[in-house]
Amino acid sequence: MAADVVVINHHLFFADLAVRKSGVAEFLPSMRIVVFDEAHRLNEAGIHFVGNDLTTGQLLDFSRDMLAAVLHLARGLVDWHKIVGSTERAARELRLCVGKHCAGTKLRWIGKAPKGISVSDWQKSLEAVAVACQQACTALNTVSEIAPDFLRLQERGLLLIERIKIFYGLCEPGYVRWVEVGAQLKLIESPLNISRTVQKKIFGGPPESLKPWVFTSATLGDDARLGWFTQPCGSQDAKVLRVGSPFDFTRQAAIYILSTFPMPSDPSHPAKVAQYAAIWARQLGGRTMVLTTTLNALRLTGQSLRLAFEHSANLQILVQGDMPNRALIERFWEGGSLGLKGCVLVGAASFVGRD
Repeated sequence: MAADVVVINHHLFFADLAVRKSGVAEFLPSMRIVVFDEAHRLNEAGIHFVGNDLTTGQLLDFSRDMLAAVLHLARGLVDWHKIVGSTERAARELRLCVGKHCAGTKLRWIGKAPKGISVSDWQKSLEAVAVACQQACTALNTVSEIAPDFLRLQERGLLLIERIKIFYGLCEPGYVRWVEVGAQLKLIESPLNISRTVQKKIFGGPPESLKPWVFTSATLGDDARLGWFTQPCGSQDAKVLRVGSPFDFTRQAAIYILSTFPMPSDPSHPAKVAQYAAIWARQLGGRTMVLTTTLNALRLTGQSLRLAFEHSANLQILVQGDMPNRALIERFWEGGSLGLKGCVLVGAASFVGRD
């Protein structure tokens, strides 16, 4: 809290916004200026924190925490076993309403109920959960002055009721909704972008609270207003500065698109990548980097290239994992200088992000 400069990732920033919204605490100190690097990832990170969710696990945890607190501090004042039993039963019936599905199944939810579920059964289950939570909040209110724990439990119950009301109605425009099925049921409503949150939480507020916000990245868009980034992030009116690359793409880069090539899911894909990489590496005398999207592809591509250049006196194959990344990069930069072999470096996509 006393730091002058704080470096965090996008997820922690939005987690702090979510906690501030709840009024419970703050992770981060007040900010005079905020800089988002790699800002093209901002929308994707933000939508995980600005939507709504309700899980049967939350309901069961609420019931168990309530029972533990009341039996310790308010035993006999209310029929707590009945109150807690109603909440737990409503949560379990909501889960059973969905039926049997493989763990991780996601059900589309466009209308009043998820796909394949009776609207009347679904609405009754949600109503039962809301009624049970309301009964719990009413009971907690009668003992709220005994201990702070009861007041906090009541606030949790009211928040659950608020979320149930959200999911009882239709999905708002600009949001998508679905259900994830597993040991517990998870109801999720998420915005397609974070423009509302940015306008309200970042750019909103009285004039004296406004501060500079800087969003920077190499991939924010290619139009004059960087619309690919500014529209979903609600910053269409922001000042835009586009700085050209010092790299001469026209003279120093080329894109080669093969008309026929196996899909990445095809087992022959890594070998095909290695085949063409070997052709180009010979023409370039090394100076070739091959990036893969999976570790399996990394291993197979590296093996194929090593076989192709097994007896080569001019080229050396470097594969991520053979030695520390820094050592690999230094050897790659040395290339064929000082009598050394030219290099082909094979790495996973994350290799570039780290180094």
